[in-house]
Order: sequence, then C-alpha cells, then structure tokens
Amino acid sequence: MSVSDDSEEDSSVLNAPSEDPLDRDYEELDPDTYGMGITAIVKDSYWLVHGRGNRPARTLQFISAMTLIAFTIFLQGYFIWELQNLVSSVAVTRARHIYGEYELNMYEEGHLYNNSAGHPRGEGGVNGPYFNEANFKGLSTDFKTKICSIPFSQPGFFSAVLLIWTLTVMNSLKRTAELMYHFLWLTPTCSGLKQMLKPGEENTTIVRRLTCPVKFAIFGLIGVPRTVMNIILLWRGTRYLAATFSFADLLLNAIALEFILLLKDLLWTVVISDRNKREVANIRYFSRERVGRVSGCNYIESWFWLFLSILYVVLYFNFQQTLPQYNWDVRDVCQDYLKWRARG
Repeated sequence: MSVSDDSEEDSSVLNAPSEDPLDRDYEELDPDTYGMGITAIVKDSYWLVHGRGNRPARTLQFISAMTLIAFTIFLQGYFIWELQNLVSSVAVTRARHIYGEYELNMYEEGHLYNNSAGHPRGEGGVNGPYFNEANFKGLSTDFKTKICSIPFSQPGFFSAVLLIWTLTVMNSLKRTAELMYHFLWLTPTCSGLKQMLKPGEENTTIVRRLTCPVKFAIFGLIGVPRTVMNIILLWRGTRYLAATFSFADLLLNAIALEFILLLKDLLWTVVISDRNKREVANIRYFSRERVGRVSGCNYIESWFWLFLSILYVVLYFNFQQTLPQYNWDVRDVCQDYLKWRARG
C-alpha cells in the first residue's frame, strides 16, 4: 500500500509544470499617496466623464488627491532643500576645514597647493616624498579624533553604509520606473475615457486602457517629480554622509535620511480616508508577460539595481566633491590611534 502511495506521489511530481510558473494577469498599486494619486487620475476622471455617481463628491475627491500629491512633493522637496542649506553645507564646510588643517600639518612646508575649493593639499599624496607620518603624533588628541572620524578614512565601512543608502533610494526609483513602464507602455492607449476601465472580480476595477492625456498626467504629476526628487535626495544625502565626522552618526544619519522617502507612507496612514484606501486597494493594472516564469532575464533584471548602486558608489568615491582632491592619506596613520581608542 505504501509503495502505491509513493509511486502516485512521484507521478504527480513528474506531471507538474517544469517551469513552475507564477504568472498573474494584474498587479496592485502601492498603498501610499502616489498610489492614491494614480487612482484619482484614472478612476475619478473616468467617473466624472462617465457622469455616474455623486459628481460633486468625485470632483472634491479628485481635487483633494491632487492637493495631497502636491503637498507630498512639496514637503519632500522642502526637506531636501533645507538638508542642503542647513545641514549638508555646514557639515561639508566643517569637513573641508578640518581636512585642510590636517594637510597643513602632515606635509612639508612649501609642498602644498590649493585645490579647486581653495583648501590646502599636499603634493604627492600619502606615497609622496613630502608626507611626514611622524607629524601625526604631534597633533592634539581632539584633532586626532576629528580627522580619524572622516568617513573616507575607513573606505570599506563608508562604502558599505553608502551602498545601503543608495539601495534605499534605488528601491524608490525602481518602483517609480516600474509604475511608469506599466501605465505608459504596457497599458494600451485609447481615444476616450469611457474605454479605460472595466469591472473585475470581487469589486475590483481593472485599468484596461488609458488616454494620452491621462498617461501624460501620470507621467508629469507622479513620474517626473518622484524621479527628480529621488535623484536629488540620493546626491544630497550622500554628500551629507561623506561629511559626517562620526562613525556612529554616519549609521544614524543614513537611517534618518530615509524619513524623507517615507513621508508618502506617513501621509497615507494619517490623512487618507478609508474610502480612498479601499479604492486604491481595488485598482488592478496589467502585469508584464512571463514575469512569473523561471527566466535568466528576470534574475538579471533584479540584480541590475544592485549593480547600478555599486556603480554609483564607485563613481562617487572617484569623483566626489565633498573633499576635492582627497589624498587618501588618513587611513594608515589612524589605524593605531583608533585601536588605542577602542581599547579605552
């Protein structure tokens, strides 16, 4: 009897699909203010033209959604602007002065030059004939602590933190790119608003087509602002992290910067009504074909964002302007001092 059960089980395994497909026809919107904005642009415009339901209420809901999208973008943009003016610029200026003073103390007099930002740099760098490692012992303990806390003094640790920060922003950029691809490219174009939606199962609404004006609205009101905001935040945040003179603060600042990206979720939780949340949850749009199949392209595509993040970190280390013409002359002289501090 047990042999028969085993053979029956083996038969079911052999008859299973070899590719283990996980395809699905439709995707769901993210539960955030941008998802609500897309819902308003698509669904409210459809119902307003269709002429059904409570027209004043639909109009008010559409205006409310667009106002909240504008407020989300404004709030994120405001924090990025003030991050540059009140936080990043001050930290970068302080970092440049400290490193410039370090260069003055570590290189022989007469063998210094001013970089593009007007701060001193030693000729030849750490391997040059004018760098005097013994001068480090004559620096004050307070100054040693400051200069040895430069993120660039520990490139391995800093690059790891920077990679995590970059991946955090890339996640938002990836999701924006996916939404634009689905709504602007995969979704067919139609001539009239009445052709855009159709009812689905379990009270869902399926986006089957979109008009050109609606696609332009999604691109202009959601895609462009969100993409620009993420790119600027990535650059400004990286610049701030590079000027953070404390390894503990470096970790905390990388975590804290994410709150700008999470404003869309906070406003969704606090401001959006339950009715709007249900409408967003019930919207369905076309999924990509074969995305659920076992395919090398699917795996390569998912790794693309990691490779892009690593490339960004490498390029930043080579072309950064937080400390222009950085000589990479801090790490070696600080090794013994950092070990001494760690032992207490």
